[in-house]
Amino acid sequence: MKNYLFIFILSLTTFFAKADEANTLWQLANHAYQNKNYEAAIHLYDSMLRKNIGNPELYYNAGNAYFKNHNLGMAIWCYEKANQLSPSDEEISTNLKIARLRLIDKVDSAPEFVLFGWCKGFLKIFSIRTWAIITVLCFWIMLCGWFLYYFTFDFSIVGKWLIWVGLILGICFLGISWASFGQQNNEKMAIVISTNTSIKSAPDESAPDLFLIHEGLKIKLNKSNGDWVNISIADGKVGWCKKMSVKNL
Repeated sequence: MKNYLFIFILSLTTFFAKADEANTLWQLANHAYQNKNYEAAIHLYDSMLRKNIGNPELYYNAGNAYFKNHNLGMAIWCYEKANQLSPSDEEISTNLKIARLRLIDKVDSAPEFVLFGWCKGFLKIFSIRTWAIITVLCFWIMLCGWFLYYFTFDFSIVGKWLIWVGLILGICFLGISWASFGQQNNEKMAIVISTNTSIKSAPDESAPDLFLIHEGLKIKLNKSNGDWVNISIADGKVGWCKKMSVKNL
């Protein structure tokens, strides 16, 4: 019993120590940013991200520091990560749009079936986590309806309606959550972080150059081969580049 108690106390101590460390780093990073010491702020924000303390506000602040430090590729990467976690946040969306205005590559998207594009946009209204929470809430409504239907007399009709409403909406949102999860995992995206990146026709330094892309451009990852990755951009162009030139989302 004493051993279990010791382990429990040690776990709590470790948890609060980590929380205190994260809070200290957060305050130091924000202080460095406010004093326009952007390199120090970037170093502190990155140290938090390496500890898997990622949240929308952290990615957003890190993106601002990178942007102020004229590192467009990493700024857009941070904004994109923040947008994934909180797609409805207007400040994140606005700063991402501002950063994209600085892109050298103005790539037009390849034509897409309207309904397919609408569905993709709909799935991005909320994060996967938010869709999942909505799904759980719907099934809780169904459970409350079941309780009212079987254990009360005056509200049995209400309970019956809640069962059906919760069940139908729960199934619908479960499908949406699954589709959102599948979209994010099937479409492996990345951001170009190198200033200039030559796209090759094959995963080889001696292969001919096909075209040139620049930092901040969002690309799709198709497959990899050693230190190389096959990418495609929005207009349909495909080629190979070094993995170190891009950062996965």
